[in-house]
Amino acid sequence: MEKCPTFIKKSIQSFILVSLIILLTSIIVYAQVGSVDELIQRVNSLRNSYGVNPYEVDYSLMYVAHAQAEWSAANNHIGHDGPGGNSPNDRALDIGMGMGMAINRS
Repeated sequence: MEKCPTFIKKSIQSFILVSLIILLTSIIVYAQVGSVDELIQRVNSLRNSYGVNPYEVDYSLMYVAHAQAEWSAANNHIGHDGPGGNSPNDRALDIGMGMGMAINRS
């Protein structure tokens, strides 16, 4: 079987990326009145239609991210630093996560 030329692979990847951005743009507008779980389900349905594994949800990280978004909105703040200047890594460490895996802080 002949291999697919690189430019065709890149074109397909670009098409999928643009399609995903367009879909996410419409979903994000819809998500303002929908639930987070519904948004994730729709994204995973799209991923499934392209033969891509679904995203796995980590509700601890979602909680931390939501708290950061709420703090940012309440303080008219745009950035990744949070209360007291903490970083995303600081917040991940606070829930026992780090570098993509559970850690022990002792």
